[in-house]
Amino acid sequence: MELKGLPVLSLSPDYHLHDQVHTLCNDFGAVVMRDYEGTSLDALRQMVAMNIGVTFLPALYAQSEVSKLGDVVALPLTGRSISRSIGLVWRKGAGRSSIYQELADFIRETIKRDFKILVLE
Repeated sequence: MELKGLPVLSLSPDYHLHDQVHTLCNDFGAVVMRDYEGTSLDALRQMVAMNIGVTFLPALYAQSEVSKLGDVVALPLTGRSISRSIGLVWRKGAGRSSIYQELADFIRETIKRDFKILVLE
């Protein structure tokens, strides 16, 4: 899909996704619609369903919400990959460090098994 000139909806500047969407729009020649900024991913999806514009959604959200509701179509972004890192952090010397490590391992394995689209190799 050619993005050049398309009106793109984004979250407000308070969200990290906002900066990523603006960068993508600059790279692909799309136009960010500043008059309509969403307050949630659901709001963006609903604005797309009302034909106000298009948007970029995180893969996990698209996988769980877009296909389930069927009011919009999600296409994968090609020609560019974007990602963000999420970490589990705990205080050094915490009394239950081994449990936090087990939790981190559980999360990592669950993502690898159930959300393959999110794993960057």
